[in-house]
Formats: sequence, C-alpha cells, structure tokens
Amino acid sequence: MTQSANREQKLSLLYDGACYLCDMEIKFYKRRDKENQLDLVDISEPSFNAEDWGLDQDKVQLHFHARDQEDTWHVGVDAFVAIWRCLGINSMLVGLATNSKTKPLFHMGYKAFANIRPFLPRKNQCTDGTCSPQV
Repeated sequence: MTQSANREQKLSLLYDGACYLCDMEIKFYKRRDKENQLDLVDISEPSFNAEDWGLDQDKVQLHFHARDQEDTWHVGVDAFVAIWRCLGINSMLVGLATNSKTKPLFHMGYKAFANIRPFLPRKNQCTDGTCSPQV
C-alpha cells in the first residue's frame, strides 16, 4: 500500500498486529466500524514499508499512527482520539484526552506503555512455514 492508498477511507491506522494488546484493540475498533471508515495496516507484515507512507520505520514501530483523509498524521494518544472521533465512541475519553488539564496524564500513560510494548509477549511470527514466538 502506498501513501496515497485508499483515500475514500476516513482513517488509516498503522498498528502492530504481532502485539497481542494492539491486535485486541484493533479488533475492538473493527467490530465498531460499521461504515467501513478504517483502513487497517499491520506494520508487522513483511511487506510493510514505512517509507511508502512518508514515515520513519523506527518511529512507526515505537508509536501508534493514524492518518486522516486530509493526510494529517495523529500519533500516540492523538491517534486514539482520531479513532474514537471517527467511530463516534468513547466521547468521555475524547473529552479527557483533549482537555488541557488531563491531556498530560494520557500522554504520560501512553509514553509509559510505548516504552514497555517492545518487551511484551508477541504473537507467533511465521516465515517459510516455521512459526516461533517472539518476545
């Protein structure tokens, strides 16, 4: 998929499908995406190339990214807010995550999670018919 792919979608999500927690979160959003507004892109797929999206591979691996139809990137907490708004869910969290008094708490929590995510157990990665768990 290239940077200009699927413009009729409202929001492109670049997520780590090999991360159990990340994958569960995306499945939650997918079930609520009744109008097919999300373009889900698994960055753990061998074919994924961050440069195709105009992004740095290391930054994509570290933080959750969402791109809206105006080609604006939302990263970390702001990506979640973009999803919640797009799907019309979690309005209370949107309010808290965008409020100047509580927003720093969301960013601190996300930063803590982003720092430990690489150390969380990962789903099995399969290549050439051989699967092995990744840690």
